[in-house]
Amino acid sequence: LIEHYDPNSLADVNDYGTDIVPSSLRMDTVHLNQQGHDIVAESIYNKLISMQLIKDPPKQPLTTLQ
Repeated sequence: LIEHYDPNSLADVNDYGTDIVPSSLRMDTVHLNQQGHDIVAESIYNKLISMQLIKDPPKQPLTTLQ
């Protein structure tokens, strides 16, 4: 998640420098916001595909992240 920081956000840059999940991906100090959840879901989905645990991926992307 850390590599998904916004380089235009001072808070995110500071978070990145201290190896913390970027503020732009969190609702508070603990919980992810929707964008953070989408990134995690996409990562898990891609791992399941690479492990061939999902045989027929959907024709459309799961999220709007590209």
